[in-house]
Amino acid sequence: MANLFFLIVMSCVLVPFFGYHLWLTAFGMTTNEHFKWKQIRKWHKQETKRYKQAIKDGTIITLSNQQEQKKKKNDHVAGSDNVDVGCTGAVPSTTNDTNQEEEEEWKEGCIMDPGPFPKNIYNRGIVENFMEVIFPRSLRKDALERYEASLRQQQEQSSSTTTSSNGNDNTQDGVDSSNSTMTMKSKSN
Repeated sequence: MANLFFLIVMSCVLVPFFGYHLWLTAFGMTTNEHFKWKQIRKWHKQETKRYKQAIKDGTIITLSNQQEQKKKKNDHVAGSDNVDVGCTGAVPSTTNDTNQEEEEEWKEGCIMDPGPFPKNIYNRGIVENFMEVIFPRSLRKDALERYEASLRQQQEQSSSTTTSSNGNDNTQDGVDSSNSTMTMKSKSN
C-alpha cells in the first residue's frame, strides 16, 4: 500500500515535468529560452497595445529637429572613449543630470511600432524538433565526416609546423652536440 502511495505521489510530480519537457522539445526551446521568449512576448504585447493606443489618440511623437541634432551628436560621440556599450549599442556616458532627464523624457514619450513578433529560428516543427533530439546534428554522418576532415587538416598543419621547427632544432642540436663531443675529446687527450 505504501508503494502505491509513493508511486502516485511521484507520478503527480514527474508526469507534468515530463510533459513540460515534451512541450519544450516540440517548440525547439530550452528552459532558459522559454522564459526569455515569455518576456519578449509580454514586452511585444505591451508595446503593440501602447502603439495602437497612441495611433487611436493621435499622439505619435516624431523626432523634432532639435532631437534629431542631439541624436546625430550622440552618434558622433559614440566613436569616442567616453562611451558605454550596451545591448542596444553605444551610448555616450553623461555626467550632466539634465541631459539624462531629457533623454529619459524623450524615451518615455517616444512610441514606436514594435513590428511583427520575432520568430524562433530553432523551431523547425514538432516532428523535426523531436528528430533533432533523437538524432542530433553532431552525430549525423555528414557532421561526423566534416569533423574527421577538420581533425585531419589540424594534424597535417601541426605535423608540417613540427617538421619545420624540428629541422631548425636539429641544426642547433648538431652544433651543440658537436661542440660538446669536441670538448670531451680534448679533455680525454
